[in-house]
Amino acid sequence: MRLKEIPLSAVFEGTNWLIRRIQGEDRENPVVDETIQFAPSDEGLFSSVAYFADGSKFPALVVKVFEEEGGPSDTFVYTWLGWLNLMAPGFMRAAGKYSNEVFPMDVYLANPWVEDREIGDLAAPHRRKFREALPLLRTMKFEQPKPRSRYYLKPE
Repeated sequence: MRLKEIPLSAVFEGTNWLIRRIQGEDRENPVVDETIQFAPSDEGLFSSVAYFADGSKFPALVVKVFEEEGGPSDTFVYTWLGWLNLMAPGFMRAAGKYSNEVFPMDVYLANPWVEDREIGDLAAPHRRKFREALPLLRTMKFEQPKPRSRYYLKPE
């Protein structure tokens, strides 16, 4: 399976995946295999929830490279266009947001890896915040947002 084929239901279940990087493949859509265990040299993909600055929550997938202390290297957020990298051109438009409504943001993992040095003792708060957001995430509709204008134009 590829990253962009992951169904929302798998994220809601808290599934984790191992990323298999193949030379010459699309870095935005790597091959992934479901897993429950990682090695210290692996690259993991974790079900999560993104809490944006405006208070909204979105399903997310976080890529973590354990050789680099487990810090997140990419975050993919589910929008009406499917899974999009948070830093991809067009993400704000797809999410129907301005940058001040997104950043700063927090991401909480559903099932952090026990040996993740970045998460450490914060695994329980991550799981709790993910579970708290689940009822809202399951009811969300991912439809094309209505255009918003910064300027009010009165029709003549």
